[in-house]
Amino acid sequence: MGGQTTRFNGGNNMHISLAENGINRGYIGSFYGNAEDIEFSTHTTNTTGKIQFATNTLPRLIVEPTGEVRVKNINDDPNFIIQGNASDFKN
Repeated sequence: MGGQTTRFNGGNNMHISLAENGINRGYIGSFYGNAEDIEFSTHTTNTTGKIQFATNTLPRLIVEPTGEVRVKNINDDPNFIIQGNASDFKN
């Protein structure tokens, strides 16, 4: 495929594990969902880890271990918080 530099082609439950000093932190792949799904997840033993998407090294979108999703501004104050079925909008 043109421009492709790396390809991971595995069987069922294909995933790339992410570890730090031998401790499983998370994975990317298709492990728990359907074969056509892509997952980016913390490892089952990482019960306190968050998934963070950052720009300029600052976390902007954070998925907490509880499932809460936070969108942050530059002052580290959440602008938009989603908790379960409820939403809390802040100015």
